[in-house]
Amino acid sequence: MREILFRAKRIDNGEWVSGYYVYDYAHNAHFIFKNQLVCPNCINDRRIDYSVCDYEIDPKTLCQYTELKDNNGKRIWENDIVKCNKRKDGFEFYKVLWRKYYADFGVEPLEFGIQYPIGLGENEQDIKGCNYEVIGNVFDNSELLKGDQSCTDL
Repeated sequence: MREILFRAKRIDNGEWVSGYYVYDYAHNAHFIFKNQLVCPNCINDRRIDYSVCDYEIDPKTLCQYTELKDNNGKRIWENDIVKCNKRKDGFEFYKVLWRKYYADFGVEPLEFGIQYPIGLGENEQDIKGCNYEVIGNVFDNSELLKGDQSCTDL
């Protein structure tokens, strides 16, 4: 079964949390729940209070899990910055993104704006998650997006 998880930064302290994403329409609030909800209507009509396992999050930092893990066993999330030396396009550093047109996750070199499927290299060769290494994300490591000078220091 597919594992559909999200992560985002908490509103109260800025820490990353992961779990199940819920939008509360009645209060225009976004949450990550650590456990799946049994009663989704309970949120909208406020018959129960939120549990200690939910966190209000900043929706601008919301990222979905790609279902891949890097060479260190770390989950690869949308908006992560990864290093891959197996691709033959001449680039090493990529941003993980959702490719709306293809309805899949992909990577885009930080130096050039062309997108690739995350699991394929040139000539349809397989690139698995273990061929990547997560080195940061666009929210905590925005300096990595500014070009070569910071990426060569890694």
